Amino acid sequence: MKMTNRTFQLWHKGFCIILAALFLLCGCTPESPGEPNVEPDSVVVDPYALKTIRINDNTENIKILGVRHLPSDEVLYTDYSSSGIQFNADCRNDLSISLYSNNPCYFKVYVDGELLQYEDSDYYTVDKETTITIPNLTEGLHSFRIIKVTGYTRALCEIRSLTLEGELKEAPADKDLYIEFLGDSITCGWGVIGNHSGAYTDQDSSLSYAHLVAEKLDADYSLFALSNCGVLAGSITFDECYEFASWRRDSENKYDFIRKADITIIELGTNDYTQKIPQEDFEKALSRLIERIYDHNGEDCKIMIIYNMKNNNYAASLNKIAQIYELPILKLKRSTNSKTYNHPSAAEHAAYVDPLVEFINNNR
Repeated sequence: MKMTNRTFQLWHKGFCIILAALFLLCGCTPESPGEPNVEPDSVVVDPYALKTIRINDNTENIKILGVRHLPSDEVLYTDYSSSGIQFNADCRNDLSISLYSNNPCYFKVYVDGELLQYEDSDYYTVDKETTITIPNLTEGLHSFRIIKVTGYTRALCEIRSLTLEGELKEAPADKDLYIEFLGDSITCGWGVIGNHSGAYTDQDSSLSYAHLVAEKLDADYSLFALSNCGVLAGSITFDECYEFASWRRDSENKYDFIRKADITIIELGTNDYTQKIPQEDFEKALSRLIERIYDHNGEDCKIMIIYNMKNNNYAASLNKIAQIYELPILKLKRSTNSKTYNHPSAAEHAAYVDPLVEFINNNR
């Protein structure tokens, strides 16, 4: 059959339409003569996208404050005084931290080195499931530090997650020096705030000598402090629980001492004295504790003893043990704060810092 000019034009047009459709189905487009093949634009990721990050023992870019804690893949346990987290983030607007505590307790929050106040208070109260929100951050790099300032015997806590518009940056580096403080309510900072009724509102470990000394020495630290306990005194004793991370959570598995203490400061004996533990028993138990400290941290660990802040703390026994093990020992000024049963005030804690720093530096 002879193809007319009109038929040919229709056929050619249809063929071009089919060819174009095939190119589209194949993800291709016909190139114009002389034009290079242009790659599609790359996907742009918003660095300030909203994200929630689970916090646990292995979360990248989070520094754990207070080395002694029970490890977990689900949450980060922050039971002891001055335990918490530190991190850097490029972020903006609001940042929130999800926490849980079995009893009411206080946390402090620092942003870019400054204490953040909540409703004219230095403290955020965490009770059961709680969210702490840091509002109105300007876009850019910020540093954060969140610490529990209430002691272990008042509340067991966990940090679960943080939500932010932005991303975490490299975590703050570990310090060259790591100090573990073994102490009682004095080390917890009991009596430095509040009405001294024995509630969580009476404690702020960030105002205690231990926290202040660690900061002045630019050291990482662990405040293994138990209010109303001693070497052999209290509902749990250091003789029983020293080798555990958090005995109220797990009294079967031992603490791994993954980071060895360079220095261990012992502030114990006050409760042993007030609860009339026999001196001979106290001396034997303190000797066992010192041996365990060496066993778990190595013979290079520098053990130091401090005493006298509240009572004479078995001064003769402490000096006897210090002499046997050739340990440095420091008698500090007795508290005159009768309102807190002679627990040191915030001012008295601050006054301990310089003599303690000198004592530590002279015996390292």
